[in-house]
Amino acid sequence: MRRLLAWSFLVIGAGLGATPAGRYIVYPTVTAGAELRFPRDHGAHPEHRTEWWYFTGWLEDEQGKPLGFQITFFRSRPATDSANPS
Repeated sequence: MRRLLAWSFLVIGAGLGATPAGRYIVYPTVTAGAELRFPRDHGAHPEHRTEWWYFTGWLEDEQGKPLGFQITFFRSRPATDSANPS
């Protein structure tokens, strides 16, 4: 494999969730145009309910044939009380 061209994307979701005790957790709203700052934004954003990362790209085999790939990682915050130590 001679070349690697890759892109990485971060997607963050917001929402509202109910805890088992019936209390609601309000997750932050994601707004268009929010500025991402690196390296701060390379990791998880625990205050948000859902986020996922895409790592996509193209490779070439020894004959020059292009091969595409995508790896996706998801992180979801359950609707539990953040004071719960478990």
